[in-house]
Amino acid sequence: MKDLALIKGANINSIRTSHYNHAARFLELCDEKGIYILDEVPYCWNGESVKDPKFAPYLLQRAEETLARDKNRPCVLAWSIGNENPSGPDSQQVIDLVRKTDPTRPAFVSSVGPGSIKGQAWEDDHYPGPDWVDNIAKNTRWGANFSEHPHIFYQKETQDFDPGASDLWTETMSKTWEKLWKAPTILGSFIWEWQNQGIADRFPDKNRDLWYGPDHLRQENNKGIVSAYRVPKPEWWIVKTVYSPVVVEARTVAPSAGACTVPLTNHYAFTDLNELACRWTALNGNAVLKSGTVHVACAPMQETTASFPAPDGMTTLRLEFVHPDGRSLVAANLAVEGAPLAPAPAALAAGGPLAVQDGAEGLRVANDLQNVDFDRATGAIQSWRVRGRELVIGGPILNIGEAKASSERGYFRSAAPPVTEGSQVSAAPGDEGATRVTVTSSVLAAAGGATLGTLTCTYDIKPTAEITVKWSLDWSAADSSLWDEGLKLKVGPGLTQMRWERESYFTDYPAGHLGAPAGTCRAGDMQFRASKRGLHWLALTDSAGAGLALLPAGAPLVGRADSGLTGNLLLASTEVAGPVDFSGAWVTNHEIHARKGQVLTGAFTLRAIAR
Repeated sequence: MKDLALIKGANINSIRTSHYNHAARFLELCDEKGIYILDEVPYCWNGESVKDPKFAPYLLQRAEETLARDKNRPCVLAWSIGNENPSGPDSQQVIDLVRKTDPTRPAFVSSVGPGSIKGQAWEDDHYPGPDWVDNIAKNTRWGANFSEHPHIFYQKETQDFDPGASDLWTETMSKTWEKLWKAPTILGSFIWEWQNQGIADRFPDKNRDLWYGPDHLRQENNKGIVSAYRVPKPEWWIVKTVYSPVVVEARTVAPSAGACTVPLTNHYAFTDLNELACRWTALNGNAVLKSGTVHVACAPMQETTASFPAPDGMTTLRLEFVHPDGRSLVAANLAVEGAPLAPAPAALAAGGPLAVQDGAEGLRVANDLQNVDFDRATGAIQSWRVRGRELVIGGPILNIGEAKASSERGYFRSAAPPVTEGSQVSAAPGDEGATRVTVTSSVLAAAGGATLGTLTCTYDIKPTAEITVKWSLDWSAADSSLWDEGLKLKVGPGLTQMRWERESYFTDYPAGHLGAPAGTCRAGDMQFRASKRGLHWLALTDSAGAGLALLPAGAPLVGRADSGLTGNLLLASTEVAGPVDFSGAWVTNHEIHARKGQVLTGAFTLRAIAR
């Protein structure tokens, strides 16, 4: 019952019973709750045995028993035969039996096309990439279904390194369904999978599966959109929003004469939108100006434009569509065009003119507000002190990620962060009273390791205690792929509070979601370590609000922090790559390729902020 409530809550309307018979009572509940079932005849990964006639009686028996038990369940939409087995005469015998026993329902062989096994209602594919989906959508010979796709990002090391990788899965889901909604010949897509498999095994077979790794299905299988205890994960909300039968085709509204219009799409196949209640709220900041409920008429699979009141002073129009059973299907927060974003923390008032002190061991840029000290040997910032407070106490360190697991094939590997040597540090006057410090260093994979390339950083230090950092890395090592493309700095003690504003994939999220456009957290929270794409700004402060802000400087900016035994780090990246897994083909635009002779670049601004 809890599973089905959560499944309906995520706007999911169908379940594949992979790869074994589910309890009969579960199907009874699916009848009651209105859930379609792809009922799977249980045999999986049989390999060449599906070509061996002596196995046919056992597969046929499983089909007979599955149909005998479930044929009168209204929830059963189609029969799924086996899982990911090759083509073979045994599977052909099974589908022939199924079609003869129940000619009223479609049947298909998992992951095998009608060209190989005759009599299938549609082609079934697992984890197709974007180009393959396009090809399937053009196929007029038969329909298609994806009974496993998209695969959740689940690589533990990747998500321990950066929990924000889970938010990137939004792109995989959104790009998939942007194609599927437009393809009437494609039935749908079934996520792999519903829940984490939290299974304890006192007698694990350490040699069980070399591809997945020991105990893969027992300890570290985190592929679900809910936990093993049925707690919704961030992916649950992503699914809910992408699967919504109502699509709000806007992120902003433009009020005119006390009203505004919003384009809507109805993805229901049979239901008019007027069966749903649309609760609208006009807001000024967090203050409610006006609210109400309307029923918007829109025929199935059609689009419409709805009108809503827009009282003076409205900055946001919130829409929420509610099912007659009380479920919230989707919500959207639409900003009024021209309404200001939450501003970044203000810069400090300018101090006096900057002066440069150049010594044998270091270089200092200072005025009466701040001092910035560079180590001449390493080129690192030893200290950035503002009003006597340490904001940066080390770095920047080149951040290109540290892949170790066997599943992360082709990625740069290092047991420790890269190091610099042979640094050259110089200072020159900059624009508008700034001082520009340029640092050029050789970057090694590790102390005594291979040279990766030449790193050049420029620091435009302003009298207002702002530093704009621009960096470039001329890669000279072997070609590789990187997890991260950026720099990280060690920040002063006590900077344990974070708040931010960013561009988000959706306009509505629950509190604490990894994809939220704004929020607060502190060191130790998962959100603290999660990358935030499309940053407008991110602040790291003490409990009173004093510290530093990270802002864009003419380049894309992904920001996050990390905490450890030696203190907190601020990470500023141009890009963070997605995990390598079955769904990686949908986020190749985020891949980071380091090629010999190629230059990687980035830029950001650090701003000291007051209490």
